[in-house]
Amino acid sequence: MPSANRPRLFAILFATALLLPQSPSQTAPHNARTDEKDNGLTGEFALEKGPRFSLLHRQQVLVDQAIEEIKQGYGGSLATVKGPDSTLDSSFFLSRYLREFSTPQNKNSLKDYDYRFKRILARASNYPTMLDDPRLDWDVYRALLAYEKFSDGTDQYKTGTGTDSVINELDSAKDLAWMYIEHQSDRLVKDKARQRWWVDHLVQGFNSSSGSRVSRWFLLQLCLLADPSRKQISVPSPDDYPKTPIRTPSTDDPFLMVRAGMKPPAFKDALQMIVGPLGLSFEVWGIDPGKMPPARVLAVSLEMTKWPTDRSTIIGQESWSRPEAGTLEYGVRFFHTFGQRAAYSHVSFPSDRRDGVFFFCFNKHLYVWPKEEMDGGTLQIARIAGLIDDAMWARLVSTRGVNPLKTTLTGY
Repeated sequence: MPSANRPRLFAILFATALLLPQSPSQTAPHNARTDEKDNGLTGEFALEKGPRFSLLHRQQVLVDQAIEEIKQGYGGSLATVKGPDSTLDSSFFLSRYLREFSTPQNKNSLKDYDYRFKRILARASNYPTMLDDPRLDWDVYRALLAYEKFSDGTDQYKTGTGTDSVINELDSAKDLAWMYIEHQSDRLVKDKARQRWWVDHLVQGFNSSSGSRVSRWFLLQLCLLADPSRKQISVPSPDDYPKTPIRTPSTDDPFLMVRAGMKPPAFKDALQMIVGPLGLSFEVWGIDPGKMPPARVLAVSLEMTKWPTDRSTIIGQESWSRPEAGTLEYGVRFFHTFGQRAAYSHVSFPSDRRDGVFFFCFNKHLYVWPKEEMDGGTLQIARIAGLIDDAMWARLVSTRGVNPLKTTLTGY
C-alpha cells in the first residue's frame, strides 16, 4: 500500500501577555493506567492531568465558537474556514476538541459522536498540521480509552426503529489514533521515550476486557514502524482512489498465486512456497506442524474495490482457516463509506477468532502463530521489534501469565 503523507510542520507564534491556559497541568504523566474499572479516565487520564496548550485570546474565542457550533450539530467554522488555519488546524484545537467530544453521553448519543468525529477526521486529513504536536499523545490515547469503554467492537450503530432503522458506520477515536500515529511515525521511531510510553500503555490495555483487541492492533502498528525493512501499514492516499488497486504478493501481504486444481501442499511446503519468491524466511510459533492439514487453495478476488470482478486462486494466511469462515483475510482493513468525499479512511479491526493462523512479517522474516494466541504472539513480536525489553518481558511472564510461544518450525 502507498506510504503515508509526511508531516507538514506549522509554526504558531504566541504573545506571552495574552496566553490562556487550556488545562492546569504542563505535561502528561508517564505511568501506565491502573484503574481498570473506568479505563483510567479518572486516574492518569483525568482531564485535569492533561498537558497544557496555550493560545491567544482571539484564538480562544474562535476555538470556543467552533466547539459550540459542533455541540449544536453543525460544522460551522470547521466547514467554512479555509485552511490551513493557525487556530482551527492547530494541535491545541484538536486537544480541546478531543476533551470535549471523546465520550458519548449514552448509546443514544452515538449519532452525535459519529458526526463529531466525521468533522474532525475530515479536517485533519485535509490539514494535518493539527496532528503535529507530540503532546497530543495523551489526548489521543485518552480518546482511545474512552472509545474502548463504550465500543462493542462492531464500529456500527443503529438509528431509527422498525422498518425505518438504519445501520451506520461509526467514525471514532480509533480512526483518528491510527491517522495520528502514522503522521507522527518518523518522530516516534526516533524518540524511544515516546515509544516506551505508548508500549507501556498499550500493553497495560491487554489486561482490560475491552482493550485487548484494540491495543493489540495498535501495538502491531508500532512494531511495523520499528521494522528496519519497511515503514508501516499505510492507508490509501487520495491519489489512489480513482485507480483499482490489485493485491500482489509482498512482505506486507504474503501469499502465493497458484493454478486452480493443484494438489494442496503440506503446511511446511506451503510456507516455503509463499516466502521463497519474496526472499523471506519463516518461523512458526505454538503450532505442531505434524497436526496441520494441507493448505487449502482459496478462490479470491484480488481487486481492492467494493465490487470486485476478478477471480484468482491463492494460498495464503486463510488457507488453514475454517471454510465456513470465508476467505476475507483476518487483519486491519481500510475503507471508505458509500458517498464519502473526505480523504480519510476508516480503520477496521477484525473480531477475535480461534481458527487458523496469523501471518506477520518483520525484518524480512515471516512469523506464523495461531489466531487463538493473538495476544501472546503480538507481545512476542513486540519483544523481537525491541519495543518490549527483557525486564518488561520478565514482568509479563511472572505477573501477567504470558506464556512464550515456542518455535516449532523454521525455514526459507
